[in-house]
Amino acid sequence: MEGHNTYDPQQWTMRPELLGSMAVYIVLLAAVEFTPLCRAATLVLMAVLNFLTYDPCFTTVSFFLGALLADLYLVLEANEASRIPAAMNKGDWRLQILHSGWPFLLTLISLMCASYPSYYADRAAWSKFMWKVSISLFPNCKNPFCNNF
Repeated sequence: MEGHNTYDPQQWTMRPELLGSMAVYIVLLAAVEFTPLCRAATLVLMAVLNFLTYDPCFTTVSFFLGALLADLYLVLEANEASRIPAAMNKGDWRLQILHSGWPFLLTLISLMCASYPSYYADRAAWSKFMWKVSISLFPNCKNPFCNNF
């Protein structure tokens, strides 16, 4: 933990929050003229790059994924009036499930990823499962949290 404060120990979060928000602002400023697909790809790329570098609390990754979710919401909201209801009226059940279920699914995935423990991940079944999935997805991970066991 960087910057210990005996008066108010929760203030250690101020530096990662400032750095994460500034990183998102800089990337969004650079990607302001991109198409929504290229902007989403840029945010995903930045999240992956920050995951692969040493980020002790995954703060920057969570900031980029939050910006990606906000961007997806705005793009889908803008397109909702034109395409999605017309496709739903035609009876395409896959679009109906996608439209109503993606926020719930992304919320569950986000909560599961955010609750991964920093220590003793081998004590719960869900964190063991997440560790096995992360090892198969990122076999050459340089982040110390990848070698939690």
